[in-house]
Amino acid sequence: MNNKILKHLWKIAKPAELDIYDFDLFYNGFVADYCYTEEDGVWHGKLENTTDLVLFEADTETEIESSFHNAVDGYIEMCANIGKKPIMFGNFKE
Repeated sequence: MNNKILKHLWKIAKPAELDIYDFDLFYNGFVADYCYTEEDGVWHGKLENTTDLVLFEADTETEIESSFHNAVDGYIEMCANIGKKPIMFGNFKE
């Protein structure tokens, strides 16, 4: 899946007001975008390189990386519990 499609999916999965800030995180081969919403004062994120929808959030920017790591670890654990291989295209490194 190319970056144009990924960005389209990200825009579908996040409210439009999240366009204020846009950052990337990398962990265990996964990459995520995260943004800040001024309206609700929350940082929101989404894994980019999987076809499964994996979202995460945090109250502060310092907590977002931990929330991202927990989301990735939880996704991998959930896949193992149901006997599914985690879907990851590309292997992103920082």
